[in-house]
Amino acid sequence: MAATTETPQQADEITLSRVDIEDSGAACRKVTIEIPASVIDARMNTGFSSLVSEVRLPGFRPGKAPRRLVERRFAKGMAEETRNRLMREAYTKVLKDHDLRIIGEPVVADEKSLRLEPGRAFTFTFEVEVLPEFELPKYDGLSLRRPTIEITRDMVDNELRIQRERRGHVVAVEGEPQPGDYFFGSATLKDEKGEVVGTVAETVSRLPLEGGEDRGPIAGIQVDGLRALLTGRKAGEVVTVQTTGPENHELEAVRGKAITIELRIANVGRLIPLTIDELLQVFGLQIEGQLREQIEKALEAKIASEQRSILHRQVAKYLDEHTEMELPQRASAAQTARTIESFRLRLLNEGMPAYLVEERMAEIREAGAERAKRDLKLMFIMERLCEILNVETSEDEVNGRIAQIAMSQNMRPEKLRQELIRSGRGPMLVSQLRHEKAADRLIEMANITEVTAKEWNKEMDAEREAAKAGSGGGDGGGESAQKKTTRKKAPSKKGRKSED
Repeated sequence: MAATTETPQQADEITLSRVDIEDSGAACRKVTIEIPASVIDARMNTGFSSLVSEVRLPGFRPGKAPRRLVERRFAKGMAEETRNRLMREAYTKVLKDHDLRIIGEPVVADEKSLRLEPGRAFTFTFEVEVLPEFELPKYDGLSLRRPTIEITRDMVDNELRIQRERRGHVVAVEGEPQPGDYFFGSATLKDEKGEVVGTVAETVSRLPLEGGEDRGPIAGIQVDGLRALLTGRKAGEVVTVQTTGPENHELEAVRGKAITIELRIANVGRLIPLTIDELLQVFGLQIEGQLREQIEKALEAKIASEQRSILHRQVAKYLDEHTEMELPQRASAAQTARTIESFRLRLLNEGMPAYLVEERMAEIREAGAERAKRDLKLMFIMERLCEILNVETSEDEVNGRIAQIAMSQNMRPEKLRQELIRSGRGPMLVSQLRHEKAADRLIEMANITEVTAKEWNKEMDAEREAAKAGSGGGDGGGESAQKKTTRKKAPSKKGRKSED
């Protein structure tokens, strides 16, 4: 709390007669500000003096209208303009003077009813969420486990299949669509009254494979009975489905609400994987043996990246479980969109084709709100660690990550950069890089024990079962337990251990 009763020094400076700050919930402050009448009168006087010299009124030359007439004519507008300017200045002053580290925008109480009157003090109240206060747990010398992974023939075969599909091409389907075909188009989301609550400019759905699960994404939302909805559909048709929006959707009007999705099919496509010979041409190689050797080298890098991700998830799990924190509610809701976009960036960085990302995005939207809260909590923790450890990212590092994602998506880095700017995901990419570097610092200080992939997978299976038993099925996000490491049972063609 602070209180001052000073008289204003100049018209362009603001002095506050009262500032009251009190807790109003988890990481939330209620701030009441009183601006003295002397400040208001000085600002109004300055405003009208400027207006008189510029205004044009019927019967008077420019700047020659009587001040009284100008004041009567423009009193309401001048009061509103002065009020808005003073509120902004007072808000900025309070944040600076009281070192309030805010999150998001302030919510002003009864803003529409606030009126500023000459000769009277002006009081307004707002609530604002602030960075939560918390203590970091001991983060040096963590005990982490890293699985060792042997490259097997089956792993190489699987990676060849992935590369053939990833570098394949989608052709337009003529005639009846087949299981596995993709439906590209745009979508509209409507509420129970038929009003549009959201649009998706580009979306993709897939006709379920035979014997596969009869569900999948439409407009990025998982729906059941997808096979019947898409079978026999062609370009130009509209698919309509009624469902309930996931609780973790970016749009508040969709969360948990009955909605209607209208998918307008632009075209139907079929993925044609490259042949081995075509893949050889892509890599500029002559024989399959050379290709398999190159795949093995790529798998070594992929394994190292997976091991690094496993260690990162262990660090995140430790920090989450050993940090007590009250989360701001509005920020928790806003985190939903950030979580989803962050997940999209990770998938693209892993090289997943854009038309397959939609399927995974639908899965993350089905995850419970607890996941968004956990991600928000980790964001605060990692930001604090970045400050303590002086972690920053360089322009070269950002450009390197953009180039890495662009290469995995077969697109030009500049095009990806423009897309990140257009979508507003650029700062999120920078934040991801900083948090990864902070986690790497903790890993450098950790005690790491290597375990076999078999041991690791057994531990992860047990952890998943425990999570399901404790939460009635988990949050659906699949990240409460560390990612399972796959090790094929086929004899090893070339045994290796990859160090992170």
